Amino acid sequence: MTSHRLVATQTIEALLEEVFAFFSRPDNLGRITPAAMGFEQVSTDLDTRAGLEIDHRIRPLLGIPLLWRSR
Repeated sequence: MTSHRLVATQTIEALLEEVFAFFSRPDNLGRITPAAMGFEQVSTDLDTRAGLEIDHRIRPLLGIPLLWRSR
């Protein structure tokens, strides 16, 4: 199985504490994913901790489901 990694950087004009609080909540990933990708959160364990892996399902191409795992 082939694995890919996407790494990006973005500057946000807000307090570090506010930005960290938003991005440290796994349930917010669906809020920032474009609706056209058909985002669905699969994992139910969302307690943020080091090494946590969360599975999502997306449907970016013709509705074909793909597993998306974030850490």
